[in-house]
Amino acid sequence: MTNIGEDSSTYTVDVSSPPGVDVKVEPSVLNFMELNHKMSYRVTFTQIVNSSSSVVDVEGFLKWKSTK
Repeated sequence: MTNIGEDSSTYTVDVSSPPGVDVKVEPSVLNFMELNHKMSYRVTFTQIVNSSSSVVDVEGFLKWKSTK
């Protein structure tokens, strides 16, 4: 992710996991120190096994929110 906002910016991830899926984002907070500063994050999706679940399409989202 590239900071196109203010020089010193902090963003926190907001995750809406789809049913039956555990979503983890590391790190969950990005602290940018300057304009155009680039940082990486990793998203891991894990299926939650449930004996009553069937195969369906699901969706969710993640977004980065500024603390300002």
